[in-house]
Amino acid sequence: MSLIQRDKSVELKKCRDWLIEVYIGMDEQGQKIREYVPFQGSYRQAQLKDTELKIQATQRRTAAQRRQKTGEMTFAEYFPYWLERIAQAIEKSTLRTYVSNTKTLSAIVGDLILSGDTKCCQLQDHLSDNKDLQDCKPKTRKNIIATLKTAIRYALRWDLITKDIGAGLITPKVPKKKYYTYGRSELENLLLPTLKKYKHGLFVRLIAVCGFRTEEVVALTWTNINFKKGTAKISEAADVVGREVKQSGETKEKASVRIIDLDRCINYRIWNWRKFEQPW
Repeated sequence: MSLIQRDKSVELKKCRDWLIEVYIGMDEQGQKIREYVPFQGSYRQAQLKDTELKIQATQRRTAAQRRQKTGEMTFAEYFPYWLERIAQAIEKSTLRTYVSNTKTLSAIVGDLILSGDTKCCQLQDHLSDNKDLQDCKPKTRKNIIATLKTAIRYALRWDLITKDIGAGLITPKVPKKKYYTYGRSELENLLLPTLKKYKHGLFVRLIAVCGFRTEEVVALTWTNINFKKGTAKISEAADVVGREVKQSGETKEKASVRIIDLDRCINYRIWNWRKFEQPW
């Protein structure tokens, strides 16, 4: 590993533009693999960065040799393995969230070894020191850390590790949102234009007035609606992105299975829509 001046005409100690040569390892043909990292700073700063990269490269090579002997894997290697094994057992929306979060996590803790020797404080330090993660909203950070803890618990179930190394991870506190509550007249003024000009205005009214969730409206069928009683039965939910009923056919919570009263206006509009428009 060495420092390379980009501008040879500048005196060594005045140069501020460098390339740091990093030795990665050997390829299959026995040739040395090198990586060149650009760096801007003084000669002394470049020397310190050179030393830092040298230590990191040595640690990676040592870890790679250890994995070959013990069969251990890094978190970056474990995440795809984990997702492949659980893909058929979880909802598509959950899988999409896990895929997105593990991409972020691979860049943060991907170089750490998944083993009982890896300490929780190491994971916490990597998470705390990552500027991109700290710039995220508290709820986003909480979800990413929750995904990491879930992945670690699966590794424990599958006997890949002997203890839950993510149990002590600190999740950020998410402040509670204060929601504005509309009065009846405000709600009417908001919804009337949608019914006249927006093709999905009826669905918006169901959500706003009757308390449906979006995924419940998407999964609603004609068999769930009783026009005589003016009620709708919620028994399943849909994947909103895929516009299809969830594999499990379950609602968000057990308490979500319920019967909702429809007001006369909505009951009439649904009946009218069924008669003159198209099937649900």
